[in-house]
Amino acid sequence: MRSGRPALVVGVFVVLLGVALFAVNRGRIEFSAVATVCGLLLSAVGLYLSRHPVAVVPRTQQREYAVERLAESVRLQWEEEAKIRGLADPDPMPVRWTLTRHDVSDHPHHVFHGRPGFEGSSDRIDDLTERFDTLQRRRLVILGGPGSGKTTLAVQLLLRLLQVRAPTDPVPVLLTATSWNTTAHPRMQDWLALRLNEDYPALRAIDRAMPEELVTNRMVVPVIDGLDELDPDHRAALLSALNESLGTTDPLVLTSRTDEYVAAVDNADVLTAAAVIEARPLTARDAADYLEDCLPPRRRPGWNEALEQLRSDGDTPLAQTCATPLGLWLLRTVHIENKTDPTPLVDPARYPDADTIKAHLFDELIPAVITKRRPVRDGSDPLRPRRDWEPDATRRWLTYLALQLRGERDLRWWQLPAFLPRRVATTLVGLVAGLVFGWVFMMALPVFPVAGLVVGLVVGLVVGLAYGNRIHRTLPEPAYANFRLRGRGRGLARDLVVGLAYGLALGLVLGLAYGLAEELTDGPAFGPAFGLAFGLTFGLAFGVASWVRSPASNDRSRTPTSTYRDSRNLLALTVLTTALTFVLAVVLVIGLITVLPVGLTLGLSVGAVVGLVVVLVVGMARNPAWFAFVLSSRWLALRGKLPRRLMGFLDDAHRLGLLRTVGGVYQFRHAELQDHLARSGD
Repeated sequence: MRSGRPALVVGVFVVLLGVALFAVNRGRIEFSAVATVCGLLLSAVGLYLSRHPVAVVPRTQQREYAVERLAESVRLQWEEEAKIRGLADPDPMPVRWTLTRHDVSDHPHHVFHGRPGFEGSSDRIDDLTERFDTLQRRRLVILGGPGSGKTTLAVQLLLRLLQVRAPTDPVPVLLTATSWNTTAHPRMQDWLALRLNEDYPALRAIDRAMPEELVTNRMVVPVIDGLDELDPDHRAALLSALNESLGTTDPLVLTSRTDEYVAAVDNADVLTAAAVIEARPLTARDAADYLEDCLPPRRRPGWNEALEQLRSDGDTPLAQTCATPLGLWLLRTVHIENKTDPTPLVDPARYPDADTIKAHLFDELIPAVITKRRPVRDGSDPLRPRRDWEPDATRRWLTYLALQLRGERDLRWWQLPAFLPRRVATTLVGLVAGLVFGWVFMMALPVFPVAGLVVGLVVGLVVGLAYGNRIHRTLPEPAYANFRLRGRGRGLARDLVVGLAYGLALGLVLGLAYGLAEELTDGPAFGPAFGLAFGLTFGLAFGVASWVRSPASNDRSRTPTSTYRDSRNLLALTVLTTALTFVLAVVLVIGLITVLPVGLTLGLSVGAVVGLVVVLVVGMARNPAWFAFVLSSRWLALRGKLPRRLMGFLDDAHRLGLLRTVGGVYQFRHAELQDHLARSGD
């Protein structure tokens, strides 16, 4: 439908309605005249927009543009994340990958075109990408132990596929296995379309059905990370769902810890036509060569002894620590980047095994990254935090989060209320609601302020009981909002006109009902004016809200900070527009009947009261994520469990490399870091 068609239709309807009102209104033409004039103006605007429609783009061209936008968004997203994770600084770690020795693979002739084989190294990602492309159905399972570099290889493979892709090639998209509920979405395609819709809003700006269309046309390569993070039953269910969903030409990349994948295959089946590769431990000599490349030419004397031990004996605790990319990264971050002496690590009396070395490195990691990466206030450097954090407090707060996750890997900010006991969540909502409603009733009953306060507190407690359980259980993902004006002026004008059309129709219906009632009772001409004023202001508010919820084709992928910011701004806009609607309506009506100053005073009073009520009603019923998060985070900050500016802290922890992001959720940089903090906090 053309953008001006609703306004044109409603405008014609309003003109006819105004003429009818003139006939019914016993010669009182005020309301009917206003309706007729508004209808003519609205018809003119609608006719203009109808004659200047947005150019229709062929569907194939739309889809091609959407694929390129998705590829660009994914590339920017993971190039920045790769920098924060330091995946190529100075070079990728030389992790070797070979076909797994476990019996968890499909028949070779289903996987390979010729002789079975898949070997390579993470520092030669181009070779591994070529081997992936030669697989019959381009399906790959990446296995390894904790900290072996599975996710790193998946990200490397994703970025390399984006670099070499042709315009007609599908786009690799990395997703977490924990975001797939196979009960709600048995088909992989439905889940994949849902994630594209939520994480890449630019696709919806091109067309609402575009995410599903890209999946249907096989223009997406799902890279599913972390099968091992599911419970055993869900791992098997996910494997079964994949086999039932994948067609003969559907590519796929899946990562998992080895033991968990073996158990999942035993309970389900192998992943059809997929090559299964596994990480091999880094040799002590490879680790020594990598560390030497990271060291400055003039290094501390202690490093000579450590490198010599690594090259001469591959069975020492230090060599065992460096057998995984995680251990090598910890050693580099703690001792190389902060220029500290590694000599104690080669002393078996102080560190008799690899576990004690790794525990020491985990303990020193937080102060090491805070000392190394000093803050920049404007946030221009994504590798440096915005604020200066105290190491002990940072460790305490991260430990609390690790404990509260209880083994879950995804840290969703909107799920923070689940960290609180149910009775605490209910009490918090009840107290806040009681105070607001108490103030409202005091305003409504100025003669009996105490009675108003008591009634308000009771009403608030009832609201708390009704909504306390709601914010404590699993909440939906935050709604999308886009407040950028640049390049979206035409869309704003269109949404305002459409909103005004519907609002005016609503206002005229209300005004007609009031007007007829007043004609029958010979009452004052108050209803039509209020209906028209309310309809106009409501329509404008509705148009703004529709525009805010409309993504733009140049939007980037969503992040935890963007989802938080959007949720907060959307609630603020809802409160503001709702309160403003009542303010303008009351100002217009009372100002016309009496004098404008009286209408302005009453309008502001009513708007303030309505705004506070809307904060509660909308905040808890329509947009619970931000409202619940604020209450929960403030309570936990008062108890010293978390910082007061929690979202700023999480963003800085990500910049420091202690957390990582996948879409709109945070995760600890390594699962072993989360487990270490949780053990230390028990």
